[in-house]
Amino acid sequence: MKVSAERPKPVTLLTLARALGLSRSTVSAVLSGDERYSEDTTKRVLDVAEFYNYQPNRSAQTVRRGRSNMIGVMHSGGTLQVVNERAHFLGQYIAETGYELLLSDVLWHPKGTEAVVDHMLASRVEGVVFSAGASMDRSVNHRIFDRFRKANIPVVCVSHEPTKGIPVVNTDFAEGFRLLTEHLIASGHRRLSLLLACHPEHTWHDPLRLAGFTEAIENAGGRVAPAVAADHYKPEWKGRGIQGEVIYYTGAQDSIFSASQAPQHAVGMLLDAGFNSDALLASNDEWASSAVSVCLRRGISVPGQMAVTGFDDSDLAVLCPVPLTTVSQQSEETCQIAVDLLMKRMRGGQDRAQTVVLPCKLIVRSSSVA
Repeated sequence: MKVSAERPKPVTLLTLARALGLSRSTVSAVLSGDERYSEDTTKRVLDVAEFYNYQPNRSAQTVRRGRSNMIGVMHSGGTLQVVNERAHFLGQYIAETGYELLLSDVLWHPKGTEAVVDHMLASRVEGVVFSAGASMDRSVNHRIFDRFRKANIPVVCVSHEPTKGIPVVNTDFAEGFRLLTEHLIASGHRRLSLLLACHPEHTWHDPLRLAGFTEAIENAGGRVAPAVAADHYKPEWKGRGIQGEVIYYTGAQDSIFSASQAPQHAVGMLLDAGFNSDALLASNDEWASSAVSVCLRRGISVPGQMAVTGFDDSDLAVLCPVPLTTVSQQSEETCQIAVDLLMKRMRGGQDRAQTVVLPCKLIVRSSSVA
């Protein structure tokens, strides 16, 4: 049997028109939903389009209509459950507006953040949701915003520092960690450790985590020691009162393809150094579940010897060997508000570019309560 080396030709409107004996414009109009044509003609066109598995040329449509009917979503950290959760809800609410989703995770693109922006602009997206920060470099983020602004493409941010001229929807990180810390203190814990994925000054949200943690401890009459790197950690608890410490990990950016590699390494180093806190407040559920896993392998009971809490209330919080006490970020409501704000801007609304901060909800499970 001889196999043709030629690539099959794509099915176009002209292909359908010739098969039907109709004009190209008629076929195009019927497929676009034009109701001026008879029921018989409409059925014939739709049946033939289905038979040929016709797919419209999006690029041609974009040029012809001057619009793409697409909204772009840029995010980073696709290994994190909460980031994927947001992508799901953003896609759901974007679909309800009649637009289509163009999703890009900047961590997976071999040429980085700027190449993703190039792709969005080339695709002529009509709006962009910037979710979870495409870069830890503020100058890069603001350069991205400037490129979209010059192209007259509205942008809304989710989980991002307040930014002039751009609506932002955030969770109240400070409140969340205050609630977690207050819960642990009320449960009888006196030596509390806040474990961050990087130095608290390197992100916009870790200072908020630290602020909530510090507020709760100081309100209870305790104090918080200065932050220390995990690889320089030594337990220095003094007395019996309520005390807090802040530990950050310096190698988290080396393991972007594994959400558990960095926290397992960090917690292992801490335990090797004599870590003996009553309670560990992890940055998120990935870090908390990894901490629980390492503790159980080392023979440390959770919460018997050490309580552990997370942040996000992702699936990991329930699937963890010891279900996690955590805080919900209300991802669905966050994404609905973000899409609503974007649609207002795309429709020419002149609303003030406000920052919306949603309250957190404390979810108590067995990782913190004996």
